[in-house]
Amino acid sequence: MGDQRLTLDGLTPAELYVLGTAADVHDLFGLPEQELLAMLDMKIFIKAKRSLQRKKILTDAGGLTEQAVLLIEMMKIYADSPAYVRINDQMAAFRKERSRDLIVLTEQEPWRSYRLEVLPKSLFVTGLFQAHPFLNRKPTEEEQRFLLKEITAEEKNCGHPSLWIKPIF
Repeated sequence: MGDQRLTLDGLTPAELYVLGTAADVHDLFGLPEQELLAMLDMKIFIKAKRSLQRKKILTDAGGLTEQAVLLIEMMKIYADSPAYVRINDQMAAFRKERSRDLIVLTEQEPWRSYRLEVLPKSLFVTGLFQAHPFLNRKPTEEEQRFLLKEITAEEKNCGHPSLWIKPIF
């Protein structure tokens, strides 16, 4: 997929799960579970398929469009991620170690609408700084001193096994 930005907007959890079945994706980090959705509405996945057809993501016959194939590929990468980070309404899935982009699932409206996109890591971080201005602030003098303070030998060895068990006698 490279470094381009690819975005698919306004998808419901049920729509994402319907598409996910094409890639054997049954669980997506950050979305309500399929079983829970089915308990709320027994026909939710039938409705989701029809909605995907209206959005032209699926053909009228239920076949995959080019957009559906891209979406399924993104979902598969997202589902197979070894690590996720959730920051407020954004869930980022990391790809291969050397990959320059992330798959980001953004909750536009809880349980109703999500955006799935491929973003370069640099663009994701830039967006975080814009959305959360406190990340840009300069540390206070006290914070700066703390950050520059050299740690003690005891602090360095706190994870050393010899420090885990102290003799009772």
